[in-house]
Amino acid sequence: SHHLQTLCREEPARLAAETGRRPCVQHHLLAEGGSLPWSEAAPQQCRKLHRVETLTPGGQARQVSAAPGRHEVARAISFHLPECSGRPSRNVYPRKVAAILCLDFDHVVLTNSITESLLERFAGGIPGGLQLRAEGERIRVLAAAFARIEAPRDELLAFVLENARPREGLLDLVRWCSERGWTPLIVTHAFDLAVGAVLRDLGLDRVAFHAGRARFAYRWRLSYLSPRGVELQDGFQLSYVAALRQAGDLVAMVGGPGTSSDAAAAASIAFVPPPVPADAPHIRPWQSFADVTGFLERERERQAPGNAGSP
Repeated sequence: SHHLQTLCREEPARLAAETGRRPCVQHHLLAEGGSLPWSEAAPQQCRKLHRVETLTPGGQARQVSAAPGRHEVARAISFHLPECSGRPSRNVYPRKVAAILCLDFDHVVLTNSITESLLERFAGGIPGGLQLRAEGERIRVLAAAFARIEAPRDELLAFVLENARPREGLLDLVRWCSERGWTPLIVTHAFDLAVGAVLRDLGLDRVAFHAGRARFAYRWRLSYLSPRGVELQDGFQLSYVAALRQAGDLVAMVGGPGTSSDAAAAASIAFVPPPVPADAPHIRPWQSFADVTGFLERERERQAPGNAGSP
């Protein structure tokens, strides 16, 4: 009968204190990947994500809409990042602010699009291609085309390994990330079976990635899940960039022709193939990984303590 006894006067205070020490929801958004370390740095309080602040190369702040016209994404992000009560930050398990190098896969990690090659070979292709489509349309077209595939997994993997063309300098980029404290993270509309096969073949199987989930149950099915496992019809890449930014991380996005423009706009700094939008000073052109690491190195030196350009 002990568990039925009335609580003593001190017991409610103890339970309230233990509840206050529970981690805020935002700090577990990417815990499944396990790529974000924890430290004693005090975190900021959670807020619903309505706008994302970005920094221009000159250090000035600007704000962009997190998901203009994307009501489904807004609902998903609100679910991921609820408002928290005003608990003291010392009672919240803290996490270390990370520097994330977010990479697309087709035309970024690879010089070609293995996604379009797979669908051309096994699903009859996609009329008009994928590159100029909006992200929501791209996701729907990919899911419909993937469902037409009848080949077994082994045949798909063999095709991927034979036709994928990794970009020159990829291994050097991952090594640079390790030396400079950046975490590489692939967020792509490509299929997870293709991304995983290429990374394993290159010896990069410890690089985390989030991609379209390919599953076979009587037929192939493709789905895109948010950081909390909610299936999305739009805003897949944006959901990960926004979650990382809301957690306080520095996010550099390296995109290709099919990368979400909303995700690039929400990143701290973005790299896209030329031409670069004139009204987006935080977006830089790139053609090789040397362009990316070179710019980040220059920014690191400019902001180093003692330099004239440092804050």
